[in-house]
Amino acid sequence: MLASEIHDPAAAAFANTATVVCYQTLAADYPTNVLSLVTLNTGSGHFDNANPFQTVQAFKQKALSLGIRFVENNLFVSLEKQGGFWRIKSARCNIEAPVLVNCAGAWGDQIAAMLGDPVPLEAQALMLIITDRLKPFVKPVVSVQGRSLSFKQFYNGTVLIGGAFRGWAEPEYNRTHLDPRGLAANAANAAVVFPAIRGARIMRCWAGIVGRMADDIPVIGASTAEGAFHAFGFSAHGFALSPIVGRIIADLVTKGTTNLPIDAFSVERFSITASSRLQVAILRFL
Repeated sequence: MLASEIHDPAAAAFANTATVVCYQTLAADYPTNVLSLVTLNTGSGHFDNANPFQTVQAFKQKALSLGIRFVENNLFVSLEKQGGFWRIKSARCNIEAPVLVNCAGAWGDQIAAMLGDPVPLEAQALMLIITDRLKPFVKPVVSVQGRSLSFKQFYNGTVLIGGAFRGWAEPEYNRTHLDPRGLAANAANAAVVFPAIRGARIMRCWAGIVGRMADDIPVIGASTAEGAFHAFGFSAHGFALSPIVGRIIADLVTKGTTNLPIDAFSVERFSITASSRLQVAILRFL
């Protein structure tokens, strides 16, 4: 799919900064089941893969410069609405504000339930591998059709290997456990497609907790509770979507509307589904 073929308005918002590269760009060197994913193109002719940690820190520093206050490592306890304000109790302090945005990731379902918006979310521990430094051999971020594999090489030569292999998540403790067999299978998949990494040393592995929705579609938009909004459940695609979702939520909070079509992401789709299932069950009973 070429960038010019993107018709969805939300996706098209990225069209002037992102290029979707067809697999033919890699076919000369790699098997034709290798598909290139979206990579940022700065116009310099080089593919620039955003570093999640550095990108998030850059956004944070900009927010701090605008007077935004961050309260980190602070256990959430409860929330309630009184007199037009949301009052949040936490381990270190109490916070109140007229608007609440639920962007709690794998814990977003817990906040949603408190707002009267129950959703089917599963906390998953997706594993990643980092190798030692290798000579440059691939520029785009790639995925592979028919194999569980995502792959990118950083400028320092290290290679990040993913592919949705899961460990075990304990969201109540913010803790994960690795699955050695899954890591081995992930590394083997990478070595089949990219012979350049055969023999590479694995420097570290880890798993991050993500929230996966039952339909793999995030929850974006207004809560059924007045003055509250949702942005969670991105099912392992939150980093790529965060800039456009941030703009959507900012528009909803400040303007009460957005010019992008987000009905498909409404939290109410789950209550509609539950209601439909109940009606079917009643009809069958009768």
